[in-house]
Order: sequence, then C-alpha cells, then structure tokens
Amino acid sequence: MPKEIYFSVDMEADGPSPADNSMLSIGAVVYDDKGNRLKETFSMNINPLEGHVQDAGTMSWWKGFPDAWAACHENPQDAEVVMPIFLDWVESLKKKYNASAMFVAYPAAFDYTYVMWYLMKFCEGCTPFGKPNSKPFSDIVDMQSLAMGILRQPYSKCAKNRWPKKWFSDFPHTHIAVEDALAQGEIFAYMLRLCING
Repeated sequence: MPKEIYFSVDMEADGPSPADNSMLSIGAVVYDDKGNRLKETFSMNINPLEGHVQDAGTMSWWKGFPDAWAACHENPQDAEVVMPIFLDWVESLKKKYNASAMFVAYPAAFDYTYVMWYLMKFCEGCTPFGKPNSKPFSDIVDMQSLAMGILRQPYSKCAKNRWPKKWFSDFPHTHIAVEDALAQGEIFAYMLRLCING
C-alpha cells in the first residue's frame, strides 16, 4: 500500500485572487507513490462567490477558450456544497489507501492558494493534505520546482515549455479542470518515476 497518494489538482477561476475573484471549477486525478494512476477522479463546478468580481484581464483571456468557459458553467453548485464534498473525497481515499495526501499542481502557488482558501472558508479550516498534525502548506508539490531537481537547472529554465517532449502524454491541456488535472498528472507521474528509478 502506498504511504503517499498524489492528487493532481487543477482549478479554473475568473481572476488571480481568491479574496477578490472566484473559483469556477475544480478537478483532480489520483496517483500512487510509484506513479500509477488510480481510478478515482473528481470534477465539480462552483458558483461565483457573492461580492467577488471578475478580473478584466482574466476574462479577456477566457475569450480564447469558449468551450472551456462553457464547460465550467455546467451544473455549478455553491462552494459551501462543493468544498466539503471535495474534502470528504480526499479523506476517503486517504483511508482507502492508508496514505497521506499530497497536492500536485502547475503552478502550485496559484491552484493551491485558491483550493486552500476555499477549504479554510467553507470547511471550518480543515485541509485533507499532508500528514496528521502537519502544517497545511507542507505537503504541496510544485511541478516546476520538481523539474528543477530533475533537469538540474534554475527555476526560470524549468517552465513547462522547456520540459522534454517525452515527459508529455497524449492528453490535451484544454482548460477544463479535470482534463487538465489528468494531463498534468500524467506528466507528474513520468517525473515521479524518473525520481524513483533515476
């Protein structure tokens, strides 16, 4: 049984800040500590938060992805419904696999900031990521930072567009949260196997 399971998480939003803008969708795909994809996935859309606004620059960017924009508005639910479901889903998998949960994203600073803010606000400060009694920011994997260790290059030279083509799978990056979680998760799984096997 794995000691850690890795949740490749992607979320879509209408701006850069959870304090001002809203998370519109969250998706996650799960991997064991050998880089094998597990069968469980998560995908839910979220209503914008009352009093929050859309960021003009982000909304201009969204105009280039009308299908993804439409997808993240299908059957949305309120955040106070979605986030406890997400929390319970992660906790159930930790129990099923007898493992701690690691949050994986690219860039983790963006996705985790949103997910953590929503968990703290709508789940009474609970986070399912990390080991028991660990700090809520201690079990996050930023894929660009992981690439630094593998490629042995500075952070600025380890952006996704500089990664070897063989790291990538055939899964497309569509800006639909669960699809992007899968696409980035497959890259992470390849990187993890490189770390394990050398």
